[in-house]
Amino acid sequence: MSQFHNIFCRSDAPLTASQIAESADESWYGDGDPSFTPPPGDDLAWRRLEMRLPGIRRPIIFLRDAGSAETRFYVDAALEEPPGALPPEVADQIRATRQIIGIELWPETLDDDAWELLDIVQAFIARTLDGLLVTEDGVYDAGLQPLV
Repeated sequence: MSQFHNIFCRSDAPLTASQIAESADESWYGDGDPSFTPPPGDDLAWRRLEMRLPGIRRPIIFLRDAGSAETRFYVDAALEEPPGALPPEVADQIRATRQIIGIELWPETLDDDAWELLDIVQAFIARTLDGLLVTEDGVYDAGLQPLV
């Protein structure tokens, strides 16, 4: 079953698919090279990037939501679950979201190398775009340290 990790970013600065792919390439210590669909470019309006890792049967999918309506939908959902569980400063940072980089993954298919790559890429995105990582396990700062 897939799982979503969402990075709620206060910065609306552009982050290209090429920058994500470069971070992944530099972070991959497994055999072979990651591949990407579509081939990453410098398109500032990208919406979806699939990354396939050698030996991992399911892709890791990066999704970019930068429209105000779709961003607001995900912000509202993050603030509702669980109700009142977020410290005020964390809720305020989520409310200030300008774009969301979502990551769909299949945990049961990932090996240690894939998890390490994912941690590094998530931290890169969160640092670059002043983001918080929100998963079903909690909320993490740009250094992937737990906040909630």
